[in-house]
Amino acid sequence: MFICLAKVYAQYAVKEDGGRLNKRRFLLRCFLMGCLLLFPAVSVRAADAKKGDTVTDGTFNYILLKMAGKKNGKASVYGINKRIFNDEDQDKKNDSPKKLVVPPQIKYDNGYYDVTATGSSGKATLSGTSSDYQYYWGRAEKIKLPDSITVIGDNSFAKAEKLEKINIPKGVTAIGGEAFSGTSLKKIALPATVEYLGRAAFWKCEKLAKVTFHEGMETIGKWAFQQSGIKQAALPQGLLEIKQAAFSKCVSLKKASLPDSVEILGAGVFSGCEKLKKLTVDEGSLSFQAVSGMIYTADGKDLVDGGAASGKCRLSDGLETIRKCAFESNGKVTSIIMPDTVRAVKDGAFLGCKKLKKAVLGSHVSKLGESAFANCAALREIAIPEPVKRIEKNAFYRCTSLQEMTMGTEVTAIEAYAFSGCHVLSAAAISGSVSKIGTEAFYQNMSLKSLDLGEGVKSIGKKAFAYCGLSSVSLPETVTSLKNAAFQGNKELEKMVIPASVTEISDNVFAFCPKLADLEVSEENEQYQSQDGMLLNKQGNRLIAWPSAEGDVKISEGITTVGSYALQNTEINSLVIPDTVLKIEEGAFSNCQELVWVQFEGNELLLPAGTKDKDGVSNALFYGCFVLQTVSAPEIDEEDELQAVFAERLKKHMEGNGTIAWLKPSG
Repeated sequence: MFICLAKVYAQYAVKEDGGRLNKRRFLLRCFLMGCLLLFPAVSVRAADAKKGDTVTDGTFNYILLKMAGKKNGKASVYGINKRIFNDEDQDKKNDSPKKLVVPPQIKYDNGYYDVTATGSSGKATLSGTSSDYQYYWGRAEKIKLPDSITVIGDNSFAKAEKLEKINIPKGVTAIGGEAFSGTSLKKIALPATVEYLGRAAFWKCEKLAKVTFHEGMETIGKWAFQQSGIKQAALPQGLLEIKQAAFSKCVSLKKASLPDSVEILGAGVFSGCEKLKKLTVDEGSLSFQAVSGMIYTADGKDLVDGGAASGKCRLSDGLETIRKCAFESNGKVTSIIMPDTVRAVKDGAFLGCKKLKKAVLGSHVSKLGESAFANCAALREIAIPEPVKRIEKNAFYRCTSLQEMTMGTEVTAIEAYAFSGCHVLSAAAISGSVSKIGTEAFYQNMSLKSLDLGEGVKSIGKKAFAYCGLSSVSLPETVTSLKNAAFQGNKELEKMVIPASVTEISDNVFAFCPKLADLEVSEENEQYQSQDGMLLNKQGNRLIAWPSAEGDVKISEGITTVGSYALQNTEINSLVIPDTVLKIEEGAFSNCQELVWVQFEGNELLLPAGTKDKDGVSNALFYGCFVLQTVSAPEIDEEDELQAVFAERLKKHMEGNGTIAWLKPSG
């Protein structure tokens, strides 16, 4: 140790004015050096610090990114010191500072840390979906960042609703997801060092009218400027990728230009830009070209973005694919005519084109993607080309003006919601090539009065034709299953013919069909039969549906089970249940709004135990029977377990609905 002290003599010797050594000061320093050598763990607190430590220093909280060694360490700001403001209810009350200045460096233990990043939730990352903003700026109107910052991380300044101006330091290379979302920024200059903009970085910055881009930027992330107030997007040379919906719903955007360096253009980049009239690509691009405000691939085979298209559009010859969301939410296009070279119209290609009245599909189109024409409220007619084999989910969902639809003979499936909400569609001719009609495929088409189902249809999905205007339906001999509520709510339905092929009829298939008295089941059907407007199992002991029941009703002797929702929403006034009935399933008499009284002739039957289904909807026997006054049943023998269960469940199902009268046994 003393050799070490000698070696540092010259270093730690302190000379007084005259050049003489101050021995007392020297000895003191030698003592301190000895302490360091003998007891290093006691005095060197920096050794306790580690990467990931959180530090509170003044106004801010930090996280250590790189440990201090021979050079300074690195730290990221990730929050405001809660002691300086009240954050008990950040959404309603916040007294955080109006001006915040981030320091370039902090000291922690015996080390110094350059502040190089901002971030949230204790992280300085460029990915993640956290919506819990620890970095909450509340009332901040001015924020100053040091030149040491190189990364602005996810959610860094999200929700700083009063922030109108900020200077991004020249050294910043990346701006993370939602970094400035929801702020009141009016303009922003992105320095040339910024290479990456994260998803939704400036989402919903409605006052952001001007953005200055510089060469050096390579990627603009998903929804980066969605719903912002940007008026012009002159994108910089060197930009390689613009991701999905980056400028979507920018309702003030009038002009956008793409450099020839862009290689990847995501779906719906300019969708919903109502004022966009000029969309160009620099000459020399090897990837894209602009034609009449629409962006095509350089070879003309794919139409990538039609955000600036308007009026009557005739698409270019040689086009083969209309890409995902290419015209999404374009409120300017009134008609589309495709060349016969088109093979595929992908998901959401014309989704939400509210003024599109006419669409002529190329004769060789074989692919119609999900939501291809959904919410095209002005579309009046559509002819689906012969090569199309599947009408995908939501393909024409809520085309509320669609009056006429024809389809080719190659279609094998009509998927869920394909024509749901087409309120004025009056007829549907479904070819025999179709084997599957999906969930709610024609749901709520109130004007649909004519339905021609071709031989070949096997499955009719849940609520497929619910709440339509059908009066008569004859199912083809190929149908095997009718899913839950398939024809529910057809108030004008008077006749239904069920063939021998049907092996499955689910609950509620004919609920809310009060005129359906002519319910005919083929005698050759091995599972079901019809009798006086009732649908029964083949044995005749299970009542499945009685949609036309009305007035004073007595369930037939010999029936042992009343199925789920069997008489739901019927116009019955009174009901007698014979003692042959041993079981009643959930909701059997629900929503019978004219039902006044019920009499059970037996007291040894099983009632459903539950009163709520998984969605919280009541399954009670008499749910929605608002005028029901009295339910009577024979007196209960308390020692009979089955009768006791019946009494308990009956009381439960009668909650708040009138009274229960227990009748003494006759004789």
